[in-house]
Amino acid sequence: SRRICVLEKPHADSDMMEKMAAYTIILTKWELVDDDTDKPSLKTKTISSVLSNAIDKAVDMYPEYDRLVGDAFGRLHALELDGCKDARMMGLEFGKGLAAPLGDIAGDFTSPALENLFTELTAAVYIMDEIDDLDDDFMDGTYNPFLPETGYVNARRFVDSDIYRFAS
Repeated sequence: SRRICVLEKPHADSDMMEKMAAYTIILTKWELVDDDTDKPSLKTKTISSVLSNAIDKAVDMYPEYDRLVGDAFGRLHALELDGCKDARMMGLEFGKGLAAPLGDIAGDFTSPALENLFTELTAAVYIMDEIDDLDDDFMDGTYNPFLPETGYVNARRFVDSDIYRFAS
């Protein structure tokens, strides 16, 4: 059996696969920028350095994806700086920016319903990620729309005390 390595040349010769790979690398680039903005770390800098050639290549090949994803992260960061507590709205806003490149990748198969699905899935992932990061964000003093002003003990107690808040 052959091992797969993301640093090797792609083995699939498909326009869609090439675009998805580039989009994934661009998304990773902006996640790393976001992490570095929130709380710089050696880990983030190391990953950025290791992936720098792949990131540069993806951005060169698909600058519009880079712009759209970067703009989406920028809008999300602005909402965070404003102290927005509406995680669903933030996830949807973020998702709109990520849906455009995915719609392009889908090509002739794209539709408003598919772009809406991408947007909703992004919002759901954003909310799950923020819930998962509650303890780390509290300890690091970084933004999280779910962190209360006072009375936070830990994620388990917080989620258990208001589980219905996360279901709406």
